[in-house]
Amino acid sequence: MPLSRREALVRLARKYDALIVSDDVYDFLNWEPTDAADGESTRLPRIIDVDTYLDGGPPGLFGNCVSNGSFSKIVAPGCRVGWAEGTPEFIRDLSAAYVLSPLNFFPCMNLNKRLQGLVPLWWCTFAAHVDLHQRYV
Repeated sequence: MPLSRREALVRLARKYDALIVSDDVYDFLNWEPTDAADGESTRLPRIIDVDTYLDGGPPGLFGNCVSNGSFSKIVAPGCRVGWAEGTPEFIRDLSAAYVLSPLNFFPCMNLNKRLQGLVPLWWCTFAAHVDLHQRYV
């Protein structure tokens, strides 16, 4: 989705006080090249990121977007670990409303920053899969 549509979607959600639930399970597997002219990434911001900065940020404490992610798609199909990302107030209330269990939910702030360090590992795995596919398929 182009950036202009992402911004329009967030503005629409703000206008009607709606919540966008963004399924970002593949977000960390974005391998777009960098722009050769200035070295900047061509990767578009996620909708939750747009909600964070657009027009000075969310008008309320809870924002209008929550993002979910999962290791089951990006690391291992059997690994049933996921997370939700939103404003601190939204995550606090989500964790209070949800039945807390070690098997169900573990709130963690700034998980995005921690996961970015794993991208090189995922890239190596991805490259190995491509290599095997080219050799044997």
